[in-house]
Amino acid sequence: NLLIAGLAAVWLLVEITPADERPSDAMMLGAAALAMAQPALLGGLETGMTEAQTMGWIGLAAASLLRLRHTERWSAVTVAGVLLGATVWGGPYTAIYASVVVVPVGFSVLKVRRSRKAAAQLGVVFGIAVLLAVPVLYAVLVARPEGLPGADSIMPMVLAEPGAVKNLMLGADPAAMLLPRPAEDVLHPVYIGIPMLVIAVVGSRAPVGLWVAIGLLLVLGMGFHLQWDGELV
Repeated sequence: NLLIAGLAAVWLLVEITPADERPSDAMMLGAAALAMAQPALLGGLETGMTEAQTMGWIGLAAASLLRLRHTERWSAVTVAGVLLGATVWGGPYTAIYASVVVVPVGFSVLKVRRSRKAAAQLGVVFGIAVLLAVPVLYAVLVARPEGLPGADSIMPMVLAEPGAVKNLMLGADPAAMLLPRPAEDVLHPVYIGIPMLVIAVVGSRAPVGLWVAIGLLLVLGMGFHLQWDGELV
C-alpha cells in the first residue's frame, strides 16, 4: 500500500506538470517519499488502524482521470474506470474520499476538453466504477449482519457524551493537525505538518473556489464537536 501511494504521487506529479515540461527524477522521488511518509499511512503501521492504508488508490484514480484531459483513447477511459472502482474495494473510507476527489477532477476534464465526447467518456468511467463497486456496496449496505462495527448509527452515543475519548477520536484536534502530538495522546493520526502544508499552498495553482471547498472539508473533518489539546471546547 505504501508503494502504491508512492506510485500514485509520481503519476499525479506527471499529470499536473505542464505538457512541455517533465518532472526531474529528484522531484518524482521526492513526491513518492512524501506520499509514503504521510502520517495517515505510516500511523497505521504503529496503531494497527489500517483503514487509510489504501488511500493510494485514490491518487491512481485521480491521475487516470487527469490523463483524460489530454487523450480521447478509450483504453485510458477503461483504466480510469477500473482504478476508480478499485477504490471501493479499498474500503469505505477510501471510497468516500475518492467520491470527493473525483468531482473537481472530473470538472477539470470538462473544462479542458469542452466536448460532448469528454462528458460521455466520463460517464463511461463512472459506469465502469459503479459496476465494479456493486459487489462491495451490496455486501456492506444489504448483506452486512447487524451488530458489526459501523452497522448502526453512532450519533446517539456521540450526542450523549461528546467529551468521551472514544467520541473525541471521531474528529480531529486542530492543534494535532499542525503540530506533532505524543503518540499516547492521539488515537487517530491526523497530523498534516506545517512544512507539508506550506509546500502545498505555495505550489498549488488551485482557484479560490477549490480552496474554499477544501477548507470546508477540513472543518467537517474536525468531527461533531470542536476540541483542542485533547479536551472538548
